Amino acid sequence: MINYENSLHVDRRSNISQKELLNDYVHKNKPVIITDVAKTWPAVGKWTPDFFKANYPNVKKEVNKRVISLSEQIDLVKASTPQNPAPYPYNLEIPDFSRTS
Repeated sequence: MINYENSLHVDRRSNISQKELLNDYVHKNKPVIITDVAKTWPAVGKWTPDFFKANYPNVKKEVNKRVISLSEQIDLVKASTPQNPAPYPYNLEIPDFSRTS
């Protein structure tokens, strides 16, 4: 059985100001989980599997020693089941999509 008594507690914060973040966490080298930071990012609603399939269908990567397109990988993930899981794309170098329309 694992003993969690000496585990590090990590605060969870939302709506934290830059000043609070710096003073309470960064300068003290203390970890924190910021719970609401990504909800205002444009990419959250935009970068869906369908977005990448439509805009980058021919980007090819090696997955499990086989080169497949991003479009094919997305199809495999969508069809994945616990009994027949999609191959996991690990150690990927992901292109910079930050300038996409």
